[in-house]
Amino acid sequence: MDIRSAFWMRFHAAAFVLFLLAHGAHGQNLTQQLHSAARSTDHNAILTVLELGAAVDARDAYNWTALMLVAAASSPTSEQREQAGLALHALIEAGADVNARSIDGWTPLHFAAALSNNAAVVDILVEAGAEIEARTMESWSAEMTLARYTGEQRLQRSIASGVEAGAEVGYTPLIAAVRFGSPELARALLQAGADPHAQDDRNRSACEYGRDKYRSPGSDGAATDLVELLCPQPY
Repeated sequence: MDIRSAFWMRFHAAAFVLFLLAHGAHGQNLTQQLHSAARSTDHNAILTVLELGAAVDARDAYNWTALMLVAAASSPTSEQREQAGLALHALIEAGADVNARSIDGWTPLHFAAALSNNAAVVDILVEAGAEIEARTMESWSAEMTLARYTGEQRLQRSIASGVEAGAEVGYTPLIAAVRFGSPELARALLQAGADPHAQDDRNRSACEYGRDKYRSPGSDGAATDLVELLCPQPY
């Protein structure tokens, strides 16, 4: 092989490596843009980034997808709730996996149940095929996802004995709603058919968590009504 041929071979190889690096950086940048748009439930920005070639189920370090981030978004005003609905529909219509799992086993429905204040998000996800009885991994692992998302530090409690590492025995979306979310979200899940008696790895159900959370004398009527739905018997 002469010097000129060797030079051009090295040149093309180097150019190809640079192309791959640039392509990877471009894809990573699009993922960041997509997730940023999802966190702000910016429907138009989501559509734009998808049109630019972002992978709809692209994941971050915690395996969170754009659909999870939209599902988790707080929507205090009617306009924001409408925007969240549009963002969800855009991602679902683009093929987003409604049962994708985070590193701790959370699905978009878990994110909606624990962090959203928009019951319509639950309805949209369930209608799109979200598994209403999906399980996270262990309870402590489920709580770590909440800590990562909110930045709130939580005490890790030990899990029940005999639970295999990585087993999906933790929270259902309903348990997540009762533990961390609002009565409105829990009611939406009950209306969608969620089982209030399903137990986690601590052998506790949504009914039991609801009793603990809302049994104080200062609980309002809405919370008391929710416990009655979760636990038909007197408490």
